[in-house]
Amino acid sequence: RTLWAVGNIIKAGELTRYRETMTGGDWSIRYYIVVPGFLRCYRSRNNQELRLEISLTRVISVKPDKEIYTWRFGSRFVLLVKLGEEDSGNYDNSTSAKIASLHELRLSTGSAQDRDDWIKAIATAAQAVRPLPPSSNGYDS
Repeated sequence: RTLWAVGNIIKAGELTRYRETMTGGDWSIRYYIVVPGFLRCYRSRNNQELRLEISLTRVISVKPDKEIYTWRFGSRFVLLVKLGEEDSGNYDNSTSAKIASLHELRLSTGSAQDRDDWIKAIATAAQAVRPLPPSSNGYDS
């Protein structure tokens, strides 16, 4: 079980994550933490069971996506994290399997400002472990 260390947290809070399901798709609330090198997902702030950990060396881009409306959460401001190839630091604890097929992460917040803050935090933590080539013009944030 992985617990978070307060001194290393760049940003933390609840986000909703979109996941494809057999019947279409669903948004679920989870607690996310950005630390140098990783984006970590926990079931909740109080339940510190690590559900998902993504090595930020995989981040190709992190940018705003279109605003959406969901019946459960109302207006949501979406951020899209595009991921490159799998590396050994990623796993999904809910299936106890490597995440071979995760190529993007679609997350949402309740405000445009909060979405932009998350984009900046993820981009900053990703650049700390893997600077992008100059031609890529940053993380599209």
